[in-house]
Amino acid sequence: MRSRLVYRKWFLMSFLEETPRLASRVQGQDFARNSLARAMASGRVAHAYLFTGPEGVGKRLFAEEMSRALICSQNGEGSGDFLSVGACGVCASCRVPLLGHPAVQILEAARGGTIEIDLVREAVTQLSLRSGGRRAVLIDGADQLREAAANALLKTLEEPPIGIVFFLITDRHAHLLETIHSRTQRVSFTVLSLDTFSEVLSHRLQNVEVDEWGTTREGLAETLHRIAGGSPGVATRLLDGIENCGGLNRLRDLLRGVGGERPSSLIDYLPPLSKETARARVQRLLELVQCGLWGESDEDLDARHEAGERTLLVAELIRGLAGGRSVELTLEVLSRVLRGSTAAEVSRRLPASF
Repeated sequence: MRSRLVYRKWFLMSFLEETPRLASRVQGQDFARNSLARAMASGRVAHAYLFTGPEGVGKRLFAEEMSRALICSQNGEGSGDFLSVGACGVCASCRVPLLGHPAVQILEAARGGTIEIDLVREAVTQLSLRSGGRRAVLIDGADQLREAAANALLKTLEEPPIGIVFFLITDRHAHLLETIHSRTQRVSFTVLSLDTFSEVLSHRLQNVEVDEWGTTREGLAETLHRIAGGSPGVATRLLDGIENCGGLNRLRDLLRGVGGERPSSLIDYLPPLSKETARARVQRLLELVQCGLWGESDEDLDARHEAGERTLLVAELIRGLAGGRSVELTLEVLSRVLRGSTAAEVSRRLPASF
């Protein structure tokens, strides 16, 4: 009995204190790192993983690092040493960029789009033509799989090709088929602590003018951590959006509905990106408004409740736009959300088609 207790204590301490080299670029996700490092070290890598958790906390980067480790010729898989597993960085496979690597297929939907069945079939076919060795399929935004694509993926997961490991990445795991859940091993990712969040964004925050935020640089990190819910990815997108729309004061004009008398003009707050569709541009606008509304709330409970209600309305607009709702109707409702006296009033006056 004593030996079992000693072993359990050793296992727990090593799990918490020792850090393997696997996915070393990903910060703040030690539980996921240790779990997958131990799977590699024991030679028991699953055929499919489901990476779930908040947006922008490192799921995509971790999947890329795990894929690179699996296809590395010196990865330490099966060695029994979980601290040494990971990509070596110097072999022929490691020197090939991951995007375009013959042993890796990366599937993702365009902003506001979906993942079609042809992409899934082509990815599996391409990797099945390669004999021997590890191969990886990354599906970023797995909740955006069309029904036919999800069913095709399910059939593949039921009879997985030898050597291929699937990484499904999603912020909304509840939108996936239950049968896909049952055929994948779930790995949960968490939000980052303030210290880790600040470290990840340290370089980016050095370039932000803190005066217009009315705070110190440390205060800026705390504010962004609160607004972004501990997600560096969300915070980065918010900062990019503020920069693109012309600064924090310009964002505050947007949140007050300035220009919303003509809903179509709201899109002008964000200049278009190269080859960007109007739908994708409105998607960016909605995401910026969603972060901004929450950031404008203060410690007053009523104000925080109102901000929460408005962000829920914007979240519904985002879902509707992704589901095919018209850009024009989306901008009309967004104008009402920004210019209405309360979220409850806006909800009562929504179009019947909303």
